[in-house]
Amino acid sequence: MPGEEIKARVISASRVVFSRSGYRAATVQEIIEEAGIARATFYKYFSGKRQVFSELISAFLKVLYDTAGDYMLTETDDTEVFIERISESLVLFYTLFLENRELMTVYFQEVFVHDPELSGIWDDFDHRVTVVFSRMLKEGVERGTIRPMNTDLVASALLLIFLQVPYREIMGGRNVIIDVGSMADEMARFAVEGLTQRGGGAAGPREDPLR
Repeated sequence: MPGEEIKARVISASRVVFSRSGYRAATVQEIIEEAGIARATFYKYFSGKRQVFSELISAFLKVLYDTAGDYMLTETDDTEVFIERISESLVLFYTLFLENRELMTVYFQEVFVHDPELSGIWDDFDHRVTVVFSRMLKEGVERGTIRPMNTDLVASALLLIFLQVPYREIMGGRNVIIDVGSMADEMARFAVEGLTQRGGGAAGPREDPLR
């Protein structure tokens, strides 16, 4: 079995183990049993469970980052298309959090505060996505579709808002059915349109995405 295939197999198995057992309680033995490989094979590619966890989280956050960049850097002068692009990006973003809820809960609750190096993976992701948001805003300002603003500051604020949704509503374990599409659309419209009513007329309420 090629080395990259073995590594991918271990990473996949570790996702199951960490999601099930948590970080502290998980053992290398659990991972190799889940992966169906020998202990010597595991240590040929990984120094221990910490390295596996690091690569697992890094891979997940790379997918999130690529998702943000692919959709949000699409140029358009049409506000509705702009909202649609952000909404589509957030649908994928929130869906990934839903699919990896247990893993990310383990990361934030067991690892983030206690391991500066592993928490640095998130800090790097945070910085890179903020740069993407800032670039998106700057391009919008240059095209005249977005008002002049401190794009770096607003980019940081947008990321904080977008990430609080999966953290509180998705990973918080609330006993609700989450309509990811409606949630993403609501957040995208809030980001672009703000809180004020437009067009003079009163709009009817939209469906609550958490019902």
